[in-house]
Amino acid sequence: MRRTIAGICVLFAPCLMAQVATAQESTPRDARWSIEVFGGSAGLDPADLNAFSRNRELVYSSYYEALFQYYESAFGQNFSSSITKNGAFPLVGRGWTGGIRVARQITPRVAATVAFHYLSQSHSASLQRGHDSTTVNPDAVSFVSSNSVSYQFTGSRLAIRSYAPQAGVRWTVWRHRAYRLDAVLQGGLAWGSTEIDENLDASATFYGTRSSIVTRMRGHGWGASAEAGVRAGRDIGSRWGVFVEATYLHQRIGDVEGSFDRVTSIRDGDATSVERETAISTTGRWRMQPYQVTAAFGSLNQPYPGVGNDQYPAFQLDLSGARVQIGLALRFNRIW
Repeated sequence: MRRTIAGICVLFAPCLMAQVATAQESTPRDARWSIEVFGGSAGLDPADLNAFSRNRELVYSSYYEALFQYYESAFGQNFSSSITKNGAFPLVGRGWTGGIRVARQITPRVAATVAFHYLSQSHSASLQRGHDSTTVNPDAVSFVSSNSVSYQFTGSRLAIRSYAPQAGVRWTVWRHRAYRLDAVLQGGLAWGSTEIDENLDASATFYGTRSSIVTRMRGHGWGASAEAGVRAGRDIGSRWGVFVEATYLHQRIGDVEGSFDRVTSIRDGDATSVERETAISTTGRWRMQPYQVTAAFGSLNQPYPGVGNDQYPAFQLDLSGARVQIGLALRFNRIW
């Protein structure tokens, strides 16, 4: 009997030990693998992309403000003007993020991670710029010149999108019961795209013309990303957890190429049909085109993105910025 009991114990001992090990591994502290989904918001300032809107503000508003101030100072009561500004040109200042991550615990404090990140934003605006001006000769009799100009922008839009596969490490710097604080470091490749749309209707009473300009730009390219920050997490039960991440991402797409299309239609006077139309369509690398206006009042300078002219500086789609994300984690010990 004793031999029989001993034989049974010897036979089932490995199974019992395996069950105990599995039960121990199922605790949050010892889980080897985790799958995480997350999303949040990112602060952005893609300077070269936003330069398009800043250039438009200079061309259609700032220039006339500076010019009319000079005329009023130079001619006094013989010149009068007014500026119309309704709405603002679109600027990309924030993006929405999301992604999925797989983590493998190497030691109780260190984990290796592989992630896929997504970032997007699209900002549209409809706005108006315009000005009225009147010039009178000193005798106030022989000559009067007046002009009224209106610029209507409908559907002006700037958009960005990026996909970034990343690999990294996560190190637990503090842990107490169900709570933990980790340092995060990760990086990898990044693919980004950008779009610029502009629909402009302009009219001028002095010249008696109306024009419509439709501009479309599309660009894309590859770059690199690097991200560092902290992560605070809390275990919920044996398998689930929630976390908040605060990181800074350095991500720049430095070789953007794509298309530029513009159609200009002009009507004279009260004509109801298009009398002249020109179309421009080209592809190539995006460059920062110089734009400088020099007049009696001084000079204004604001480069803007365009396509071609390789002698100009390259366009940079800079999607760097601080991120705050929340997520949900599922922990387990085997992936099959």
